[in-house]
Amino acid sequence: MISGGTMHQLKTVWGDDADEFNPRRFIELARSKELHPAAFRAFGGGSTLCPGRHFATNEIVLFVALILLRFDIEHPMGEKLTVPAKVDDVLPVHVLEPEHPVQVKIKPRAGWEDMTWYPTL
Repeated sequence: MISGGTMHQLKTVWGDDADEFNPRRFIELARSKELHPAAFRAFGGGSTLCPGRHFATNEIVLFVALILLRFDIEHPMGEKLTVPAKVDDVLPVHVLEPEHPVQVKIKPRAGWEDMTWYPTL
């Protein structure tokens, strides 16, 4: 059994500011390749999976759907967007990365520029 709270606050892994909220740390550490892919376990692992993981996953999918409705996502050079192959020759302890960086151009969808989103409960 591993305590997620303890693991996610290790200063040896996350830096001296591990006890502070810094959402950019995941991006910066992932880019530097210094972070083990299993270091962040949002929904736990093994026999201690988060009981709310399905609800959280649905919220993420809903948010992504709203972004896709609100914006047009295009290839920067106007070419057809393709899904790159995954690097799958590693032990899958996280979301598999694409073989090469994916670049896109994101712009507001025509007719949706002034749309305001209000979450409802």
